[in-house]
This record gives sequence, C-alpha cells and structure tokens, in this order.
Amino acid sequence: MLNEHDLKMIHTLSQNDHEFSELMNKIKEEQRFCLSKISHEVRNPVTLINSSLQLIEQQHPEVKTFAFWKETMEDLSFLRTLLDELSSFNNGDILHTESKDLSEWIPHFISTIKCSPSFSNICLEMSENLPTVIWDFTKIRQVLHNLIRNSWEASPQDSDLIFKVSFEDPFIQISIKDHGCGIPSSIHTTLFEPFQTTKSNGTGLGLAICKKIVESHHGTISVFSQTKKGTTVTIRIPSNPFNI
Repeated sequence: MLNEHDLKMIHTLSQNDHEFSELMNKIKEEQRFCLSKISHEVRNPVTLINSSLQLIEQQHPEVKTFAFWKETMEDLSFLRTLLDELSSFNNGDILHTESKDLSEWIPHFISTIKCSPSFSNICLEMSENLPTVIWDFTKIRQVLHNLIRNSWEASPQDSDLIFKVSFEDPFIQISIKDHGCGIPSSIHTTLFEPFQTTKSNGTGLGLAICKKIVESHHGTISVFSQTKKGTTVTIRIPSNPFNI
C-alpha cells in the first residue's frame, strides 16, 4: 500500500510530467472500475442471501432460536455495510459541488444532528465571517457526521463535543473536540489507512473515506489526541477548492 511519502512523490511527478499525470489518471480509473465491478458482483449474491434468510425467518419464526442464527444475520448486515462503505471509499473523490452560505449551512447541519438524542450535547462555536463556499455538501456532511459519531462513541456519557468553525482566507477550519479515551499513539500513523480499526464492529473505512473526501476538496485532515484526555480532529478546506 502506498504511504504518505509515495503519494507526495506521485503528486510531484504528476505536476512536473504531463504524460505521467495522464498515466496515473488512467490507473486510478482502472482501479475504480475494478473495485466497482468486484463490489457489484459480490453485492448481488449477498442481496439474494439476505432476502432468502429474511423469507425463511418470516415463514419459520422458530429459526430465531437456532444457534448462531442471530450471529449469521449480524454478519450479513456487517457485510452489506462493508460493501456500502467500500463504494463510498471508491467514489470519495467524485464531487458534485454547489455554492452555499456556510454561516447558514453550519447551524442547520448542527440542528439536524442534534435531533438525535445521542448527539444532543454538541456545542457550536462559529466565527461570524464565514463565507459562501463551493463544496460537495453531501460528501462533507458524510465526513462531519462520521467524525461526530466517532467522537461520541469515544466519549463518556453526557460529555460535551465542541464543534468549532473558523475562517482564515482561503481556508475553512472545522474542528471536533471530545473528552474521551483518546487514540493510542501506536496507531496514529495508520489512522487514515483503509481497513484499520480498533472497533469490534468497525469496517476500518470510515476515516479513510473522510480523508479521501477532504483531500478531493484540496483540504487536509489531522488528529491531535491524548490518552484519557480526548481527541481533536481538524479539517481545513479552501472555500473554493477549484480556484486556488
């Protein structure tokens, strides 16, 4: 798997060599196509298996008491989630942008999130000078929701999450701070790599998807964490990623 050094070298070579850049784009498209095809081919039988098991359960409710039936249904559900997230990761850099006033969008997003009892303890700190930005808001919402959920899962019950937004032209900076258990230093370097997770039921793709979406907006994502003190995740994205 390519590391950060490899990616920087590819980026530098792509900027300096047009033919190399075109070749890398072709390789990326081929990789995307192969991953989409594999995901599609796997999803079809998984869907059929899921439908068959649900039909069996409807017609024979007693199967719910069978050994490992519950575990089998949970495993199948996890597999479907994994396929969904694999698709999100594969398409993380395909953007459909639109223009929105961030000073209106951020409060609306937070108010929507806080409708869930789990996320009701979010404290919003927002600069007054937030501009209109050109982003893929569906994907940015996915990033923020994922990061908020991670912070909530790592935090003590009823603990506040601090959601802070500021503007330093041309960058919007969004940070999410929790007071949870922190992230072990041993996994800091691999935190955003695919299939890396410390959760028993995690796919290991959530943060990798976040990173891919943020970088597709020409932004950065970083983490500062202290064990037993909490974690702050910060993303910095240009207000107009395609005019920098």
